[in-house]
Amino acid sequence: MLQLTRFALVFTAISNATASLLLRAGHEAELATRAVKGEETARVLADGTVEVVGSLELVGAMGGVSGEAEALGWASVLSARALIWTVVVSGGLYGFGMSLNDIIDRRRDAQLAADRPLPSGRIGLWTAHLICGLMLVIAAVGAWRLSVHLGDDHVALVLAGVVAMLIAGYDLAGKYLVAFGLVLLGVIRFLHASIPAPGLPMVWHPLLLLNHVTVLSAICYAMERKRPVLTRRHVLMTAGILVLANASVFAWLVFKRGDGALPSLAELGFGERLFGPAVAVAVFAVIAAVMIRRGTLSYVGAGDQRSPGRALMLLGLLWLIVYDAAFVMTHVDVWVGLAVAGLLPTAWLSVKLMRGFSRMIELSERPNYIRGEA
Repeated sequence: MLQLTRFALVFTAISNATASLLLRAGHEAELATRAVKGEETARVLADGTVEVVGSLELVGAMGGVSGEAEALGWASVLSARALIWTVVVSGGLYGFGMSLNDIIDRRRDAQLAADRPLPSGRIGLWTAHLICGLMLVIAAVGAWRLSVHLGDDHVALVLAGVVAMLIAGYDLAGKYLVAFGLVLLGVIRFLHASIPAPGLPMVWHPLLLLNHVTVLSAICYAMERKRPVLTRRHVLMTAGILVLANASVFAWLVFKRGDGALPSLAELGFGERLFGPAVAVAVFAVIAAVMIRRGTLSYVGAGDQRSPGRALMLLGLLWLIVYDAAFVMTHVDVWVGLAVAGLLPTAWLSVKLMRGFSRMIELSERPNYIRGEA
C-alpha cells in the first residue's frame, strides 16, 4: 500500500466490523432462546431489527428463530462466509481511504514529507489511482456478497457506499473543516461498524466507537498543533455536532419502533454486561490523561513536539480493539472475545514491522543532496 504503516491499522477496522457481526449473532441467538423458552416471541428481520409476533408457532412459520438455533447458540446464527466478507469490506474501505488520502495530499507531502511513496516517486500516480480504485472495487464486491449472506436486501452494500462517500468527503474537504471533520471521523467508524449489523442489536458498541474516535481525534489534533488551530469555538462546535450525532441515533431507534416511544434501557441492552466496556473506557481515560500530561510537558523541550499526539492517536486507535473484545466477551462468548483481543498485538506488531520496512526502503534509495548556501 501507499502508506504501509497506516494501513497496518486496518486490523482496528476489521475488529470493529467483526465484533458487530458477532454481537448480531449473539443477539439473534438470545432472541431464539427467549422464544423457545416462551419468555418472548420474536423474529429477526433481514435488516437485523426485531418484530414481536403472536406465538411461537408463528415465529417458525414466518421463518424466524427456532429451537435449533437456541440449542446451537450464536455459532448457529453466524455465517463463516459473512465473517470472511466482513473482513474483505473492512480491508477494502480502509485501503481506499488511505490511498485516496495519499493521492489528494501528494503536493502537500512533497513539501512536508518528501520521503513518502508518492512524492518520492517510489509509486507512480497512475499506480496509486489503480490501487485506490481496486480497493473500492474489493469493498463493493465484499459488501454485495455480505448482503447476500445476511439476506438484508443489500443494506450492507448501501451502507458501504455511504461510508466510501464519507471517506472521500473527509479526504477532499472534511479534514480542513476542523469540527465537522473531527465528528465525521467518528461517524465513519460508526457506520462502518454498522455494515454487518444495520439493526444496531447492541447500539452502545458503535456509539462508543463514534464518541471515542471523535474525542480522541480532537485531543490529538490539539496536541499535534495542526492547522487551522483548534480554538474554543471549534471545541464547542465539535461537542455540539457530536451530541447531535448521538441524538440522531436514538431518534432513528424511535423511528424504527414505529410507535414513537423511546426504547427502554432494557431493550437497549443497558445493564451489568456493559461493565466490561465501561472498565475499558476508564482504563484508557487514565492512560490518556498521563500521556497528555507528559506530552504537554514535552512542548518545552527539544525533539518532535508532535510525537506525543501521534503516540496517543496510535494507542487510541488500537484501543478500539479492546472495546470490541470487551463487548464480545460480555455479550457473546468469553473465548471469542479473547480471539478478537488477539487482533491487538497483531495490529501493534504490524505497525512496528511496517515502520521498519518503510525505513529499510528509504535507506535503500539514493540520497538527495541539497546544496547549502553560505
